Amino acid sequence: MGNESIRNIGVRRRVVLGGAGALAVIPALAPLARAQGAFDWRRHAGTTIRLLANRIPPGDLLLKQIPEFEAKTGIKVNVQSLPEEQFRQRIVVEMTAGNSDIDVFMTLIGNEGTKFLKAGWYEPVKPYLDNPTLTASDFDAADIGQGAWDSQTVFGTLIATPIEVGGHCLMANKTLLQQAGVAPPRTLDEMEAAARKLTDRSKEIYGVSLRGRRGQAVGIFSNFLHNMGGAWLDKNENPTINTPEAIAAFEMYGRLLREYGPPGSTNHTFSEVNALLMAGKAALVVEGTVFAGFYEDASKSRVAGQIGYHPMPPGPGGDHPVVNGWGVAMYSGSKKKQAAWHFMQWSSSRETLLGLAMGGQGSPRASVWNDSRFKSASNSPPDWRETLLHTVKVGTPLFAPPVIPVLEVRDYIGDVIVEAIGGGNVRAAANRANEQFKKALAENKG
Repeated sequence: MGNESIRNIGVRRRVVLGGAGALAVIPALAPLARAQGAFDWRRHAGTTIRLLANRIPPGDLLLKQIPEFEAKTGIKVNVQSLPEEQFRQRIVVEMTAGNSDIDVFMTLIGNEGTKFLKAGWYEPVKPYLDNPTLTASDFDAADIGQGAWDSQTVFGTLIATPIEVGGHCLMANKTLLQQAGVAPPRTLDEMEAAARKLTDRSKEIYGVSLRGRRGQAVGIFSNFLHNMGGAWLDKNENPTINTPEAIAAFEMYGRLLREYGPPGSTNHTFSEVNALLMAGKAALVVEGTVFAGFYEDASKSRVAGQIGYHPMPPGPGGDHPVVNGWGVAMYSGSKKKQAAWHFMQWSSSRETLLGLAMGGQGSPRASVWNDSRFKSASNSPPDWRETLLHTVKVGTPLFAPPVIPVLEVRDYIGDVIVEAIGGGNVRAAANRANEQFKKALAENKG
């Protein structure tokens, strides 16, 4: 892993989610001049801010370090950490009501970026970042890769500071593959062949496990869609989830789970998929790199040290795995914005991100990738690091359609996935979902 690759993590120009069809590229942030002595970490000591966090690895690891922030700043953080569905519902309910006391919250722009920006819920970050009285002189914005900044940019507006860069890749149980004489698959066709050979239902060993629960399956499915040559929208922003390429992707996804996956897959989220992998029951899994810390934790996982990390297998449409990144954003309605900004910049500081990286998270900072402590961490194996670097280099952030009614549309797409898993009429389901998608876009444009 060369230093040039590390410095340029995420440097490939990623499309930035926008509205009305705009896909913009954001110019690199220039190194910022800082006035020495102008910033005071304890300026807002005695203030309490509220953080709404998603109960996933980067959020959990960040929360473990909050006592360090509180000791450093004197700012108290009132944390509310919720599982995925409740987290997203809570944000929308509170911000729609307009009287939320949220100050900072975790965000993933592929899920909510366009909607939240258009609703005016994000506080733009750059005015704070550029102000030497508000940003510490050693923050070093240039140490954060451009791709990581892009991952927090919506429609040309920087809306968060990055705490993690990640993507989707293929996790393989090395022991099961070796026992079956199966090599890690290098294409989607090889993946299906491997899943067939690895499945032994009499021993409750499943060749593959993937998310299958309606809208929550869409992010993982998108890897198959893009690699089969499909897309969410055409150049005129018309939905394209019923093209031959999209239908082939739906059919493959459904066939993998129906024939080689565990029972009850249509109810499975990342929690159930990870549980099967960690129990040694799933041979192949496509999931987020953020979960490596779970897999390599011997106190929780039966397969610690037995997982191989590989790029998502390409297909007829090429090599377009999902790449994304979690950030910490500020609610525009916050009454404690400067204290909130203290938390945001601390969240993306070198020491905080080193803590996340030691827990198995891909870091937005080049200095962390070069840190000997990170390189030697048992939960960041070399093949995980190499796979993540490859994924960030070639991937796409479009794990969901870049539209405002994204949750509604994800459910329409999820209905096709469920139909495919059940062995139903995929073409009819895709046509129906495509029309629902069109209608949702038309209603949103009003």
